[in-house]
Amino acid sequence: INIKKSEDDMIEMQISDNGIGIPAGSDLKESSKLGIKTVFAISEHQLHGDAKFESASGLTFTLKFKNILCRERI
Repeated sequence: INIKKSEDDMIEMQISDNGIGIPAGSDLKESSKLGIKTVFAISEHQLHGDAKFESASGLTFTLKFKNILCRERI
């Protein structure tokens, strides 16, 4: 787990593992799984950010959002 604040006032959070990842060509945004749907809903509708998944040497989830809700906390 890694979280950082960039100079352009964006928060970037990454969560990675070293598992088998997801099959090539998979689009998690089209997933019917409740957990994946929840991640995209929170990132896009509540944080007004961007979420993406990458599968290389495991799975990496990256969430980027403007630092308007977390100014005092991070």
